[in-house]
Amino acid sequence: IPEDDVILQTLDKVDISKLEIADSGILFHEEYMAIDFGAVGKGIACDQVVELFAEKNIPAAVVSIGGSIAVYGNKGKGEKWHIGIQNPRGEEGDVLGVLEFSGSKMISTSGDYEKYFEVDGKRYHHILDPRTGYPADNELMSVTIISDSGFLSDALSTACFVMGLDEGFAYAEKKGVEAVFVTKDKKVYITKVIRISQVTLVH
Repeated sequence: IPEDDVILQTLDKVDISKLEIADSGILFHEEYMAIDFGAVGKGIACDQVVELFAEKNIPAAVVSIGGSIAVYGNKGKGEKWHIGIQNPRGEEGDVLGVLEFSGSKMISTSGDYEKYFEVDGKRYHHILDPRTGYPADNELMSVTIISDSGFLSDALSTACFVMGLDEGFAYAEKKGVEAVFVTKDKKVYITKVIRISQVTLVH
């Protein structure tokens, strides 16, 4: 675990005002700055794969890229797609709930259970809060976003996780996406205006 002073020094470089997009590329106005696309890379990959499917006239497919899933086209025979949401405290493949819907959707989940370690009973996961420099420490275990855009679903699942339940839930509704929030006390919150036909919780 980095020392507090190292974290504070690093936070000085987390500042979008020190970044400039120019015709020749991206300019950093401070040494050692960098951009990390980890929060959106898998979602963008899903968008690109779906574009390729459309170009090749592929009728339907499901693609899983890390924590992002692209569901493309119609399953056929009037059947609906069924996409499981990982239980954030279960074994891999242990499903907390099942999303059931028709047509194309992008689904991304961010959680504290994929990449983490524990020290003295405290969980240190890979989703960092840019305000503190430490892993986001709130009441959430996972956030799933369902959208028409892989980029948006991936970005919002991370952002809403960092925001926490109240702020993140309101932001998801403002952005017009569907969302499933799972809290550390094992409660599940689902956006009110949800276009998917059913969410089945597995107890």
